[in-house]
Parts: sequence; C-alpha cells; structure tokens
Amino acid sequence: RRVERIASNPGKDLEKLTEVAVLWNEFTRRRAAMAAPVGQHLHGLIEEYRVAVFAPEIRSRTKIDVERLHASVFAAKGYSS
Repeated sequence: RRVERIASNPGKDLEKLTEVAVLWNEFTRRRAAMAAPVGQHLHGLIEEYRVAVFAPEIRSRTKIDVERLHASVFAAKGYSS
C-alpha cells in the first residue's frame, strides 16, 4: 500500500516527510542535552508518529498528538533559537 500511495501522490508524501523531518532534525539537534529517559521517550514518540503518518493501517500503539509532540521536542533542554 505504501508504494501505491507514493506513486499516486508524491507531493503529499513529500509533505508528510517534511513534517516528520522537522521533528526529527530538531530532536537530534537537542538530544545530547536531554536526560536519557527524556530522549528515549521522545525518540519513541517520534517513531510512533512516523508510523502513524506513513502507515496508518498499522495503528500506532499510542495516539500521538502532533502539537504536543512538537511542543515537547521544541521545549526540550538544549534549546537555542
């Protein structure tokens, strides 16, 4: 199904990739400054979000609130604007 979705609407797939990449890039930039449990938790949530975005038929174990996830990543220790 994933390959079919990419082929039918590559622009939408690129938008999804951009959403996930923003979170992932910010997370990796800040991860070294995070306490290990916080980093592990956020990493897991980002992975769950990625599954929810790209393979919704798999059904994520956790319902991901993307706004809360963004806020958590951007509020994580180590922020410098």
